[in-house]
Amino acid sequence: RFPMVVAPRYIPGATRISAFTGSGWAEDTDQVPDASRVTPRVAEPGNSPINPVRIRARIEAGFPLTIESPSHDIQTSVDGEVSEVVLVGNTVPADSDFVLQWRPKVGDAPAAALFSDVYQGETYALLMVMPPSEHGAEVQRLPRETVFVIDTSGSMDGRSIIQAQAALQLALRRLAPGDSFNVIQFNSTPHKLFDSSRPATTDNIQAAVRYVRDLRATGGTEMLPALRLALGLTGDPGKVRQVIFITDGSVGNESTLLAYIRH
Repeated sequence: RFPMVVAPRYIPGATRISAFTGSGWAEDTDQVPDASRVTPRVAEPGNSPINPVRIRARIEAGFPLTIESPSHDIQTSVDGEVSEVVLVGNTVPADSDFVLQWRPKVGDAPAAALFSDVYQGETYALLMVMPPSEHGAEVQRLPRETVFVIDTSGSMDGRSIIQAQAALQLALRRLAPGDSFNVIQFNSTPHKLFDSSRPATTDNIQAAVRYVRDLRATGGTEMLPALRLALGLTGDPGKVRQVIFITDGSVGNESTLLAYIRH
């Protein structure tokens, strides 16, 4: 991911009076004490793009790759084991982050790749082992407990909430027998669909799909209470637990969120 835009942030907390403030549009708060310094004003693009960007990426992986970008249109050329990626149209405005994803192409047989380097007189090596494709292979799938957390704040209004609802409904329908799940929606406050995770039965999945379909975007982007609710739910020790967070929001208290997740 190559950051190319400073998106407007949601600033939680109560306003704090400070003798020294920045030039941003937000005021410092008790939860984001540097809010006035991390909220730059956004320029209007007018008739021409602001900060046009040209990107060229060269990947020397040493093995065949599958390369894609979910954020931009790209062109890929391959010369031996070297892949080169450029943007379609040569330049783009810096209005969204550039995301480039690549993974090794897998075949019917396992493969391995070794990378070594010398740093300060010491030799280091990285070994990557790639399993064969799943075609014809028996794969044991572990049962999962998945907690879906969806942002329904005002910033999600419009296209964002429609895409989030579609993605979440698809994920719900792909749950397997033996799985369990729950759904949490949050804006200014979080709300959970079930008191605890429910089995992924047809009736429970249909109830969740209806719940997600009726969600509306309004309110603030209070992520911390939603994280507390999701991570505080009692899990099933016999299942792999996952928390999937769906949001388009940028917030000013990232350090607080990451610290809570770590602890």
